[in-house]
Amino acid sequence: MSRLMLLFFILLIISLALVVTGVYIVVYRGVEIGYTTYFITIPEYSFETLMPGSYIRTEVYGIELASIKRDIFEPVNWIYRTTDLPWRNCTGAKYIGVGFASRLAAFYNGTPRLMLEIYGCRGSYCELLVSSDLISDTITVKELNRYYGKTDYKLQNSILDYEYFNITLVPIGLVVEDFGVVSDATCYFKYEVSTPVLSVKGYDPKTYLITIPTYVNTFLLQIGLALSISGLALMLASLYILIIIRTKP
Repeated sequence: MSRLMLLFFILLIISLALVVTGVYIVVYRGVEIGYTTYFITIPEYSFETLMPGSYIRTEVYGIELASIKRDIFEPVNWIYRTTDLPWRNCTGAKYIGVGFASRLAAFYNGTPRLMLEIYGCRGSYCELLVSSDLISDTITVKELNRYYGKTDYKLQNSILDYEYFNITLVPIGLVVEDFGVVSDATCYFKYEVSTPVLSVKGYDPKTYLITIPTYVNTFLLQIGLALSISGLALMLASLYILIIIRTKP
């Protein structure tokens, strides 16, 4: 075998390898695209049209009779007047909910107590509704000299039947950090609509996952094209050598 024929085969093999490698890189690894995912919340509203006429709306309103958001270790008293409520035509409120968080006072070695008394009053007459040691009478969790409790007291009458409430809390050996006395009532509102009114019936936020391309890397594409072009050039060179061999006398 002549040297030109050997060179022809070498160039042909190298050119084929370069072309195949380049095409593979271009097709399978040529372009790298980076994506970023975003969570987008889009509010979706539903609407309704109120036609002229009479309507009744029902709402449940929370009532806070007493509240503490700071440390106390001495007796405290509240007067809550139901006559100050801005609502009328209400029903329910036949319970009183109590919740508290407290810690043991420093250097106290006795039995901690948290005494609560709630009176419902009409004029000068007051009726005892709740008298309890919250530490022993409620669902209490003790954790590292800390006490947490929450309970509901059912009432025979609605709290709306009373003019005002007299609430007294007496901590013994405790520092009260958080305390609340609450209830709720269902109130009915009548209103008139004289012209058609478009109102929001509901609000339902929807969260969508959106993926957006953020960058394109063509480095491997450039390498693949360079290899393919180089392989084609070598293939042309090998064909030129083959022509020389065929035409050589």
